[in-house]
Amino acid sequence: MTSARIAIPRLTARSARKWYAGTCLVAVVVIGYQVLGDPTLWTWIGLPVLALALPLLLAATQRLEVDPQTGTFSSRNLWFWRRSVTVSADPAVALVDAANGTLLLQLGTFPRRVVIPVLAVHQYDHASQPPAILRLLADQLLRHAPHRRDLAAVLSQQADHVAGGGPLDRSPLAALLASRTAMPLPGRARRHVR
Repeated sequence: MTSARIAIPRLTARSARKWYAGTCLVAVVVIGYQVLGDPTLWTWIGLPVLALALPLLLAATQRLEVDPQTGTFSSRNLWFWRRSVTVSADPAVALVDAANGTLLLQLGTFPRRVVIPVLAVHQYDHASQPPAILRLLADQLLRHAPHRRDLAAVLSQQADHVAGGGPLDRSPLAALLASRTAMPLPGRARRHVR
């Protein structure tokens, strides 16, 4: 018997998409100008195009899913690169501040880690997982990792806050973002153990 897997939506902020589109536009103009000025560069044009296309391809093919019966979370990129973590008492489960205004639910450890974005608070726009997904995450933690009742409780509080239409920058999960209170070092993730 196969159980139904539930897809977890990606969190993408409009400001991040606009920044990436602007960067691609500027890069295409610069590359075009360079190639027009020196036709011998045509042989190298694939490298910058690949550098621009790879992050877009990774983001477009990413799929996050959960099997609610077994508590197995899986992440798939590029249609074949798949990682799975079954939530239990053993794997590490934590809320991690990615230091860019995004709070992640991290399941497992590297290299089989599955990361689920639950909140993004950026300068001009905010995004959160919908209440149903937040409640599903909390339920999976309560059922399969009862030692993390604290994380399940804050996810449930976030679900209630989002369902009530509260501002995301003042939500229960937003209080865990280190970038709200201090300027974190670039590339420095802050782990929350509540």
